Amino acid sequence: MPDRVRRLLLIRHATTSTTRRAAFPVTTWRMVVGGCAALDGSGAAAAGALQSMLPRADRCWTSHARRATQTPACLGLTPDARVAELAAGDFGRWAGATLD
Repeated sequence: MPDRVRRLLLIRHATTSTTRRAAFPVTTWRMVVGGCAALDGSGAAAAGALQSMLPRADRCWTSHARRATQTPACLGLTPDARVAELAAGDFGRWAGATLD
């Protein structure tokens, strides 16, 4: 039995102009297509504010989406790897669309 307990902490990316519009992400399953949104100012600030509340991370993984790679940077983390399986999904022709 291991003498160390491991903790998995999942953090979703901070806000972008796309999430504020309630639009489907432009990022598709295994690649980034044109228009992948960066964090907006308040999203970057919120992620930075979270830094003091989190325990030290031994490892950090992220998807390939710009918003997902920027969030750990705001937390003072450098991702160990980009993992395609962490992507939101492939929204096909819904990418970037809203329900309006």
